[in-house]
Amino acid sequence: MTRFANLQSWKSWLDANRWVGTPEYTAAMVSHIRLVGLFDPLQGQADPPLITINEENLRESIVFRGLNSRHRAVLRVLLETGLSDVSVVYAPESVTGLADLLRNNFRNFIASEYLPSNSDREKLPGTRHEDIQRLSFEDASIDAYVSCEVIEHIPSPRDALCEAARVLRSGGIFIATFPFRTVEQDTLVKAVLENGQIRLLMEPEYHGNPVESGGSLVFSIPGWDILDTTRASGFSNVEMVAISSRLFGIVAPYSVLVMRAVR
Repeated sequence: MTRFANLQSWKSWLDANRWVGTPEYTAAMVSHIRLVGLFDPLQGQADPPLITINEENLRESIVFRGLNSRHRAVLRVLLETGLSDVSVVYAPESVTGLADLLRNNFRNFIASEYLPSNSDREKLPGTRHEDIQRLSFEDASIDAYVSCEVIEHIPSPRDALCEAARVLRSGGIFIATFPFRTVEQDTLVKAVLENGQIRLLMEPEYHGNPVESGGSLVFSIPGWDILDTTRASGFSNVEMVAISSRLFGIVAPYSVLVMRAVR
């Protein structure tokens, strides 16, 4: 686990550690996992026959009991914060393997989906609806907020980040993953919302959504400026954590990058 405050520090580290981006390095990691398995931070030992690996997309693969390489990176960052089983943990996902695992390990876990219409809510009865740009939680009521592959689908990431800062207690932690422009400073904006209407700025891109068969539109792909946006939204000590581990089965070209921000 190596931490970076900006693009310059990340590029300097990559220059000094060129091995991390080589196919040979990732291939050796995968071969080791195929041979001995991995250790999930919350679910324990996973033997090789129980692991599914797609070498075309290792970040979203190396799946054990519904969790992939990226999920285990998120868990590593989450668990190092010293949360207890009674900590209030929120995630804007309710029907995923990660949500189930958090629900089973944190008695005060809160899950939600974006279900703006009655027809949406009928599909998932009893599921909490939240718009992360306008959360319904009270100020300073959450200990940890886990956002996995959500920010890119939000018309205003700044609004979502400000809301995250509002609902987190002082010292609370925001952990996020998203498709990331690994060596670019600027966020790529692909669509905007104007007067309630979506205006596409380039070819539309959709990513998988567990509650919507057609997927969700991508509004932007963050660059390293997302860290500055997060700081301006009310967070301190904002960093990208690069994680690579044979033991925990966390593998991707140039590591899995997780954003960590303290309120």
